[in-house]
Amino acid sequence: MKILICCENFYPSIGGVQEVCMQLAKRFSKIDHKVYVATSWNPYRKSNKINGIQIIDFKIFGNFTRSIVGETQKYIDYVCKNDFDVILIYAAQQWSCDLLLKYIPKINAKKILVPCGFSKLYDRNYLPYFDFLKKQLNYFDKFIFHTKLYRDFQFIKKNIIDFNKLYLIPNCADENEFDDLKIKTFYKKKFNNENEIIILTNGSFTLDKGLKDVLDAFSILNTDKNIKLYINSDFRNDHKMIVKIVNFLKNILKTILFKKTNFNLMKYLKNKSKEINMKNPNKKIEIVNLKRDTLIELYKSSDIFIFASKIEYSPLVIFEAMASANALISHDVGNVKEIINKTNSGLIVNNQIDSSRKSNIDIHDLANKLKLLVDNKELIKKFSSNGRSHYINFYNWKKIFIKYENIFSK
Repeated sequence: MKILICCENFYPSIGGVQEVCMQLAKRFSKIDHKVYVATSWNPYRKSNKINGIQIIDFKIFGNFTRSIVGETQKYIDYVCKNDFDVILIYAAQQWSCDLLLKYIPKINAKKILVPCGFSKLYDRNYLPYFDFLKKQLNYFDKFIFHTKLYRDFQFIKKNIIDFNKLYLIPNCADENEFDDLKIKTFYKKKFNNENEIIILTNGSFTLDKGLKDVLDAFSILNTDKNIKLYINSDFRNDHKMIVKIVNFLKNILKTILFKKTNFNLMKYLKNKSKEINMKNPNKKIEIVNLKRDTLIELYKSSDIFIFASKIEYSPLVIFEAMASANALISHDVGNVKEIINKTNSGLIVNNQIDSSRKSNIDIHDLANKLKLLVDNKELIKKFSSNGRSHYINFYNWKKIFIKYENIFSK
């Protein structure tokens, strides 16, 4: 088959969508399908061919509601005028999906949409977008969801004629990265953490990922145990002039289109961490941006994984933490509560939903739940064992890819 994957960002960009699309692309390529990825141009991308995958990048930014700028017609022509057998569009509400909605009826390839949550479904500014989307949904051949309990599944089910187009495939972790799991102390030695309980949070460098909330909860945690919190994120300290210019222009464009207030997250994290490290001899914090191989080792050395993101769908980091035998602590965001309850792999923290339908974790309850785990190694062991077992039996790419392969070949 000739397969096209359309996604806003792709390798070397880091994130859940990027990881899923990479897994699909390289696994389909490995079994002799021709795989192409249409995505955003990235100044860090050294080659447009990797693992047999052909990357076609476009200088485009935005979505249907905020407006889309850049090489829009070039992208539309590429998708519509090439003879693909299957087109997978991963995630709505972004340009690689939104630019094609008008042309979906005219595209002859099998068209598969993975909606990825519809985070803006309740945003008034997006009403025209979802009204238009309703009209186009029946032109898609299949829809893939990672959970049936989220808003995207209910919306699409309500607005399509043929329910046989709906498929459920959960997210998962890569068996090539996580199958070879040794005892925790083996990895702890690599980070000089043999005598500490290691806590990890990992997410993109934005306020919505809840990194600040995790740090604030950690700061009020009262314990005499030796503990260390790692905050891993994708912040960059790059000195290349081209990257500085690109990031500067992107920030200006985001300010214009998103109308977000500026908040110096890194300055806050560093100052707060320094304060905690100085005042508490048994509580330490380290802010890192690790390469993938080292991050995987940190996952495997960790005892507890905290997830405090404010808006999510079905986050890969939860499955990676389970694969690494971490006990989980999170709140009810996306389908995380569903995962934790199904696997009995962690604790759910209280939360509050704000006017924009974002879930804000209760930092005091987070501190209490964290203390409960830190003071109870047997409970950590129970949750971590349960999560690891479910990863082995259900939530790994070796098993999950078969489900995608079956859908693509039908």
